[in-house]
Amino acid sequence: MLDSGGRLLICLALIAGFIIVFFKNVQHNESNSSQILINYSAALPEKPQLPCEKTVEKSGINPKIGSVSGDKKLEAENQKLKDEIKNTMFANEQFQKRNQDLMSKSVKMSGTIKELMDRLEKPAIETESTDIPQKLETPEKLETPQKPTKNTKKDATVNFSEEFIPQLYAITPTYKRSTEKSDLTSILQAMRLSNVRIQMVLVEDTVDSVNNPVLQHFADRWNSEEASNIRIHLLKQNTVKKNNRHRGVFQRNAGLNWVMENSKNASAAVYLADDDNTYDERLFQEFVKIGRNNKTIMGVLPVGLVGGGSWEGPICKGGLVSGYHSLYKPTRTFALDMAGFAFTVQALIDSKAQFSQDWKPGTLESAFAAIVAGGKTGSLRGSWPSQRADVKERVAPLGDACTKVYVWHTKTTTYGTHKVYGDVLEVGK
Repeated sequence: MLDSGGRLLICLALIAGFIIVFFKNVQHNESNSSQILINYSAALPEKPQLPCEKTVEKSGINPKIGSVSGDKKLEAENQKLKDEIKNTMFANEQFQKRNQDLMSKSVKMSGTIKELMDRLEKPAIETESTDIPQKLETPEKLETPQKPTKNTKKDATVNFSEEFIPQLYAITPTYKRSTEKSDLTSILQAMRLSNVRIQMVLVEDTVDSVNNPVLQHFADRWNSEEASNIRIHLLKQNTVKKNNRHRGVFQRNAGLNWVMENSKNASAAVYLADDDNTYDERLFQEFVKIGRNNKTIMGVLPVGLVGGGSWEGPICKGGLVSGYHSLYKPTRTFALDMAGFAFTVQALIDSKAQFSQDWKPGTLESAFAAIVAGGKTGSLRGSWPSQRADVKERVAPLGDACTKVYVWHTKTTTYGTHKVYGDVLEVGK
């Protein structure tokens, strides 16, 4: 169907055609009328004189004594002239009447043209909604649209369809089990709600040549969504040996190596996100604050339900970390849980930190964090209160000055079998 602009152009074309035909008819009628009058004028003598008078003047006969046949001939010629005059007058009347009709139609057409031109100059919108204005501003009153500028600020609201530059790298060891899908769904949903650009590195503990279908499903889904703030990279790293009850050592090291080799943003944060914890989306928003003052290279915060207590983590005073609350060896340099700290990519590159199976039980997090915070100078030693002031400035207290818990050290268990005995539902392994 044609829009209003197309219909208007067709109407104007039809009107223009009608006006052209009208003027051609007027010219044609004027030409015919003029020709009739010329013929009539040519038929009349300069001084009207009866034929009998001409004959008498030439013959010298008294005009009052003409012949009978001459009178009849004269009457016939006179009647012929009268008929031509009558026909000419009738034609003139018809011509004038037709001209009047055409002029009337022309006036109507002029009104229609004026109305259409008014509509072009002041377009109106017919709508039932009261939110749309009934009168549009003329073009000269409209502001010239500003050319959009490219958003170069690295925040969570940029268009993710552009080149994906992570704000945070999340290294997540995992292995095939019945609760793997539910655990990963939980962490990915928290990441998505954060709106932080996150590159997740899923490292599967397996000897197979390919990752299991559950992990491939997650990667295919999240990597195919252009508007997603999450990208997933899959790795495979089996556990070579297991000393001192440590788990995930080889998988975390594989993820750390991948980040150092493939990082696109040295100021991004690196977080060791176990797949069976419970996460609040605000946790990831806290970690992207690391490094904003050009001094901090690590951020710490409390973790709930860990170490036999309701929480474990840093204690803040005067905007700095003053110590740690922990039921297990609170004098450690970093007495915190694996989920309670993150660090910059640059700090990882400078320290080249790696986990070791040979570290004592319960010291995996503390020893690794001490290496990262020590940077190029080497691992930190001694309790946190004994550290130098410039070392303490490298660690940022997060979570509203270490007063908020955004991550909980939980663990899902495998499903059981259900048996019903009467009205009692018993759940067993």
